[in-house]
Amino acid sequence: MSALPGEEQKVHRGKKSKNGGGSKVYHFRQPVPIPSYLLALAVGDLAGQDVSPRCRIYTEPSVLEAAAFEFSQTEDFLKAAEDLTGIEYPWTRYDLLVLPPSFP
Repeated sequence: MSALPGEEQKVHRGKKSKNGGGSKVYHFRQPVPIPSYLLALAVGDLAGQDVSPRCRIYTEPSVLEAAAFEFSQTEDFLKAAEDLTGIEYPWTRYDLLVLPPSFP
């Protein structure tokens, strides 16, 4: 669950529920078990761009175009992994978060 004050925007796929007090509350359901290191939470000035029907890049607006170009072959790599293993990718999305170079 996450709560956002006022008019803040979300970039996750949570389902919104009503909440009093002017904040928005989102609930998540992850039907495929994952280890905690595969989960990322980021707050900031983020923009997103699809690089394929199931892959999206999130990053700062100033580097979005470069990041989308850098990861434009992500769908090809997913398909190659599916072909090599014979296993379909189990999640519906493969989204990437590109962090600023000064990230501590």
